[in-house]
Amino acid sequence: MPRSLEDISTAEWLRSLCGDDVADPLGQLLSMPPGSALWTCLPDGHHSEPVPAICARVSPGQAAAMPLKPRLEFRAAAFPGPHAAPVVWLARIEDRPEWTFEAWIDNCADGAPSPLYALAGQEQTALLLFEEARRPARGLTAYNSPDWVSILSALSAYARWPPSAFERAREAICAKYPTPAQLWKALNPA
Repeated sequence: MPRSLEDISTAEWLRSLCGDDVADPLGQLLSMPPGSALWTCLPDGHHSEPVPAICARVSPGQAAAMPLKPRLEFRAAAFPGPHAAPVVWLARIEDRPEWTFEAWIDNCADGAPSPLYALAGQEQTALLLFEEARRPARGLTAYNSPDWVSILSALSAYARWPPSAFERAREAICAKYPTPAQLWKALNPA
């Protein structure tokens, strides 16, 4: 029987990230500087299939320094361009710029199923915070507020694109909005 995100073991989490591949995305995340993030799919006791979540790298002690029940918000957007449409998925804790994390979704990545359809059907989504260990220091959940259906609609005009087109488009967006906090502000729904 699937368990909740709180009960997930490191081995299960790695299998959900890597499958049978020898790649080590968790190692990749832990080698990144604090503030970095990536998305993955995790087993969850409420769904028959793994559900998408953001995994973020934070400084040692940062997860424990957060309030007991911090406010967590999510935002997302597609950035349609001439050759690709990268999707950014953002998480922010306590409306603090330094606690804003970005994960990029390549809807046409080779060999990887798109998480967008699953995200469109989720009421809640998770943010897992990693410090220096291979086990999450903290897990948070919140209402899944982005309009994933509109994002899927924006992507429907595209055929597949090569990874290089996605990377060029993502780099152009990052040049315009160099920090996750600037991207967050640009996606302000108000």
